Amino acid sequence: MNKIGLILLLLLISGSTSIACTGFYINRDGKIYAGNNEDYNNPNTKMWIIPGDHENYGRIYFGLDDYYPQGGINEKGLFFDGFATQPLPVNRSEKKLNYTTAFFFNTIQNEILSKCSNVDEVISFLNKYNLGFLDRAMLFFGDAHGNSIVVEGDSILRKDKDFQVTTNFYQSQTKEVACRRFKTATDMLSSNKKISVDYCRDILDFTHVEDQNSTLYSQVYDIKNMKIHIYNFHNYDECVIIDIKEELEKGLTYYDLPALFTKTSKYQEFKERYMTEINEEIAQRKIMNSQINSDFEGRYLLKSVVGPAKSFEIDSNYYMTIDIKDEKLIYTQRYGQHYKCDLLQESGNKFFYKGSLENQVSFPKNNGEELIFEFIFGNNITVTSTWIKIES
Repeated sequence: MNKIGLILLLLLISGSTSIACTGFYINRDGKIYAGNNEDYNNPNTKMWIIPGDHENYGRIYFGLDDYYPQGGINEKGLFFDGFATQPLPVNRSEKKLNYTTAFFFNTIQNEILSKCSNVDEVISFLNKYNLGFLDRAMLFFGDAHGNSIVVEGDSILRKDKDFQVTTNFYQSQTKEVACRRFKTATDMLSSNKKISVDYCRDILDFTHVEDQNSTLYSQVYDIKNMKIHIYNFHNYDECVIIDIKEELEKGLTYYDLPALFTKTSKYQEFKERYMTEINEEIAQRKIMNSQINSDFEGRYLLKSVVGPAKSFEIDSNYYMTIDIKDEKLIYTQRYGQHYKCDLLQESGNKFFYKGSLENQVSFPKNNGEELIFEFIFGNNITVTSTWIKIES
């Protein structure tokens, strides 16, 4: 399972998680494909599109309702995916510069896809930093030029065939591979079968999982043609095709990924199991028939951030917007990795989102001049940011 964002940022994972995910990249017969199965227990999956500007490449991301990029691709055809692993110390780069950024407002994956166009540029970027944060995670990159790498912290493994496969173990540390998914994908890519989107889909089908942690979504990235073939909840009979260039031209856009597909009974049952306790808590906390103060709408500038045991550097360009729609408060972060959250009203000036994490928004002053946003995780971990209204 990926869940890479929480691993890379202070390992804020609560509870136990199984490790199961599959990725591959292949450059053969003038075609380049990357494939991924995202395996986890949270059915609230997302796709979001961040257009480029004069400083950053446009990119499309996939992930969960915390909006950490679990995988994605940029306008130059640079693909990435992340993989959780067992702990392994990372020592070789410990004297290099530490990678720091404002907490929860950017990730190294997002910065790489914003700034890098190919694998060599990714390596140059990573070589500047202490990669100690990869002691329980790996990053997988492939580009439009036939190159791919797996970043294992101390080790960077380049593709040595016309394909590369990764699951959730360190290939540099493993003599005998026991992972069924890795073996299956490797065997299928080693065959003489003609490579195609359909064949890549079949690889994902043969390596998907169904359990408490199931394959939530799968993608085949057709990097030469800049299209993404998406499959929801291991249903490989229905495909949604995304044209990367067309999507980036639409501007900043957020999608509830399952809403793009026909709902199956398997998915519905899976989601209901996950959401039962969450929905019970929402029903207890949400107030009904209350008018949301229109003064809360507007544009807010980041003033300060306080996380576990420290404060974080901020940038004067960090801002977000608050909108009101359908009795919900819509929080949209408009910088860095981007983020969107629909919040329900808990009291006159307090709103919440309950899902894989909890978010709370409160307005200390009823005129909406100031806003407090809290990310709340298990184990009493909270990150609090304060915002000042700059535009109504």
